[in-house]
Amino acid sequence: MKAMLGLCILGAMPWIGYSLDETRAVAFHFMAVGQLLLTCPSRHTWMHPLPNPYLHAAVAAGIGLQVAAATVPAASQLLGHATISVELWGVVAGAALLAWAMAQACSRFVWRASRRKGWAS
Repeated sequence: MKAMLGLCILGAMPWIGYSLDETRAVAFHFMAVGQLLLTCPSRHTWMHPLPNPYLHAAVAAGIGLQVAAATVPAASQLLGHATISVELWGVVAGAALLAWAMAQACSRFVWRASRRKGWAS
């Protein structure tokens, strides 16, 4: 799901007028932020996971590092991509949240199916 959204970003952004550097930067940050957000749905298996505030702090710190890497020009140049504007952060956030929501829905579906079949107690 996340890969398909990344391909959509790579295909749509140049088509609507963004440069290849901006497109590459948005795709990079989407993949990184999206992967960080997918830690929550991936923890839901046949049982509910215990609360983990350290994991949430690590995800928040990782997202903060992504924002810093995109907004600080020296860090952006070091990583080899252009800085991205606030409107493009909307694309990154929207696509990452959509990927998270789809993964969360799949996770919930599998969890409920396992409960119906008696796999979990």
